[in-house]
Order: sequence, then C-alpha cells, then structure tokens
Amino acid sequence: IIANHHLQQIFDNILINAIKHNRNLNIEIQGNISFEKKNDINFIKIEFIDNGIGIIDERKKLIFQRVESDKKYGMGTGLSLTKDLVKKFNGFISVANREEQDFSRRK
Repeated sequence: IIANHHLQQIFDNILINAIKHNRNLNIEIQGNISFEKKNDINFIKIEFIDNGIGIIDERKKLIFQRVESDKKYGMGTGLSLTKDLVKKFNGFISVANREEQDFSRRK
C-alpha cells in the first residue's frame, strides 16, 4: 500500500477523536476491515465503530474541515489532515452514526 507510512497518523487521529469525544466510562472501539468496489475500483474499507453518543448532522458537514478551534467542540486540524491524507491516496473518509435518525442512541 502506497500510504503505509501515513496509516498510523490517520488511525491515530480517528481513534484519539473517538476516545476524546466519548462520555462512557468504558470506551469501546470496534474495527472492521472489508473489501468494497466503487466505480470499478477495488478498495479496502476500514471502519471504526465506537460507543460514543454520535454526531449531529450539522457537525458532520464540518468535521473534516480545517477551522479555527474554539475548543468548544475540540475541532482543529487533526481530522482535516486525516481527510487530506486519505484523499491524497484516492481514498474516501466519512462519518456516520450507528442509528441514522438518532445521533444520541447508544448500543
């Protein structure tokens, strides 16, 4: 994989955010790896699923953008750099809630 030396930084940013924004005493993060085909191109799909409260739709639109951090939401450059790295190697990154209609629903 061409992006090998960047994978640790990508995973670190994702996992640190999953931990930092989780209010549970026991933080659970599950990793899934699968293969996916998009537009006749084969991809390796890596998912991180945590037991956090989720993200409201308005925040999902901004989560990978570089913004001035007011520390209210803890957003800065980490996830925007992650998106830039993933995109550099023709990958895709997205965020979704476990329950599509209810961002606060827990397992």
